[in-house]
Amino acid sequence: MLRLILGVMAGEAARSASNAARRAVLLAVGAVFALVAAGFLTAAAFIALADHWSPLTAALILAGVFLGVALILILVARAPTRRSAELARLEAEANRARAEAMAALSAVPGVVGRNPVGALAAAFAGGLILALRLRR
Repeated sequence: MLRLILGVMAGEAARSASNAARRAVLLAVGAVFALVAAGFLTAAAFIALADHWSPLTAALILAGVFLGVALILILVARAPTRRSAELARLEAEANRARAEAMAALSAVPGVVGRNPVGALAAAFAGGLILALRLRR
């Protein structure tokens, strides 16, 4: 039975890896086509601008546009997000709760001793306290 389960899991993992590889290849090919299209679009924009102004002016306009887009993308990528601040707050709260739980668990052996009913009651109480703190 265990061999059957492991065989199914291995087959599923291989199928998942195959799907991921296929998606990665398709994404890479799509990215290459998008870059080629962007190159042709840039060339067409240069030709259109060069008809109205000199080729030097057309090149400077396109360079300014690309530089502006690059700066905007860099600023957006570097901007702190509310999600990262929320994640940091939740991580700090989880670390505090973990420290409190470890402190409480380190005191359990001395209090409970060898009494199994006391150990069960302490485990229940500890779980209840942690659950109530995590709900807040």
